[in-house]
Amino acid sequence: MKRLGSLILAVVLVLGALWIRGRTGGGLLVAGGGLDGRLTCSTELRRACEALSEDHPRLRVKVEPAGVTAEAIAARRGAAPDFDVWLTLQPYGGVARELLGATTDRPVLGTASGALAHSRIGMYVHESRAQTLSTHCQGQMAWGCVLGAISGGQTWDNIGGEETWGPIKPHIDDPAEASALLALGGAAVGLIGENPDGLTIRENADFATALSSLKRARTRSELPASAALARMLAVGPSEIDIVVALTAERDRFGDAASKARLLYPAPVVSAQVVAVPRRNAEVARDLMDALLASRFRETLESTGWDVGSPATGTQNSPSVGAHITLRDMWRELP
Repeated sequence: MKRLGSLILAVVLVLGALWIRGRTGGGLLVAGGGLDGRLTCSTELRRACEALSEDHPRLRVKVEPAGVTAEAIAARRGAAPDFDVWLTLQPYGGVARELLGATTDRPVLGTASGALAHSRIGMYVHESRAQTLSTHCQGQMAWGCVLGAISGGQTWDNIGGEETWGPIKPHIDDPAEASALLALGGAAVGLIGENPDGLTIRENADFATALSSLKRARTRSELPASAALARMLAVGPSEIDIVVALTAERDRFGDAASKARLLYPAPVVSAQVVAVPRRNAEVARDLMDALLASRFRETLESTGWDVGSPATGTQNSPSVGAHITLRDMWRELP
């Protein structure tokens, strides 16, 4: 009789666990309800992750630049990362693996998901300047034309604008931010050609000059792209007149976003959101289930992202190794 009672109890516990998983869409339900675990999010996904945290108070969310997370993974030299799932943008999932492989052969990351959502990278140009830049590039926006306009301390009147506008004042994040690294990848493809490897990028003098000019010209470098865009929309083009950022950023500004025109230099690049689990961890599997569910995709969509994979024509990034070279070149510049 005692053995029968134990068997019944075991069955009840199993059925209860299955019911709990069903109620949470595969997530992990803890006392008091909601998801548990540690989620690290790249900066560009802050709003979606904060919304998830509000719905699940027991979920521990950390937001930081993707490059910071990638380097922390490598620095642990095969020890488990301090998250259960990393919600990031490619190529930084691949960058983390490359950096980790240079320090250890112990795999600590599971397989990244497919693209949960995507957003194109563009240039928000203040409405008073946008037509001038477009005309200068003959209506065919390209990275080469834009970087050429910026290089050498160019002023707006040099490309057809008014003398009172002063110098061209672009903002781009440090490539520790995934969206900025992707933008540099698009620029490299635009100036050099399709699929340049790291060595080709390093040896291309024209690209090196353009990259150096961009870093020297950028303004308010202490601000993230979202804050730089907010600044330009609020006070006008006196400090910043071009911001390189994701299309998804436009969603947060409402009607104020009309003060800037969003232009897409060719080749157009899309950022892709992926979830990367900690290897061989049950809580990571449960959290991955929740992030892959339709409800979280709706959260991404509500914060400006387009659900699913990008169109083939906007997948113009070079290799992971090329992106690491771009990150290193940027750091080496004064």
